[in-house]
Amino acid sequence: MKQITIIITLVGLCYSLFGNNTPSTHTEALNVIAPSGLKLRLAPNIHSDILSIVPFGEEVIIIETPDSSTTSIDYTIGNWIKAEYEGEVGYIFDGFLTSLSIPTQDFEITDEADDLIFCLSSWAQYNLDIVLPIDTMNYDNGTEKTIRLFEDGSKLTTIDHDRKLDIKLDLTDIRIMDAYHLLESMIIDKKELQRFKESSIFIKNKTGDIDRIKIGLDNNITIKTAENGKIRITINYEEYGC
Repeated sequence: MKQITIIITLVGLCYSLFGNNTPSTHTEALNVIAPSGLKLRLAPNIHSDILSIVPFGEEVIIIETPDSSTTSIDYTIGNWIKAEYEGEVGYIFDGFLTSLSIPTQDFEITDEADDLIFCLSSWAQYNLDIVLPIDTMNYDNGTEKTIRLFEDGSKLTTIDHDRKLDIKLDLTDIRIMDAYHLLESMIIDKKELQRFKESSIFIKNKTGDIDRIKIGLDNNITIKTAENGKIRITINYEEYGC
């Protein structure tokens, strides 16, 4: 019995020292929202060898959460985290990973950046679960205001009035750049995507963090950190209706 105990102890010691080479079975997963995909690297830096490129929309399994150090790439702040993709383990920049659903349906994507208001509204109603009946209010001036509350605490407000449509989408538990990348991923035309990027202005607060983004298209878009900590996307659509 003593000999068996010693063998088991030695096996356990070897396991703790050298680790387990089998792929992680961790169930937490995030989606790649970088349009050109995201590199899985051997070490946690942009100069490390590339193990593979994870395509847009694919999931990676998170193995280790990041430490307190951050990196900024193209206005996007994130961490290098240890992750697994198709059995291969490496490091990936989590600034372009998101828990948000990736737009894939025809009604969630567009060739025209100025039509993002319809894509975003459709995306929210398709991917988020409504928890309360839709609340609609009609005003004497012909304005109709509709509020949809979702299970995760998100809220979609639609204001429809003469030749104009406004929406506000409050999203919970995300970063401001997650919302920006979500809108990016809805534009499938390369020229329109470039116009979207060139129209974007990133505004930092006193601590140096981006807390507001303005996209100056024909229909203005604002992304900001709301007072309740949620990320709010506001889109104003002019010339709505016939």
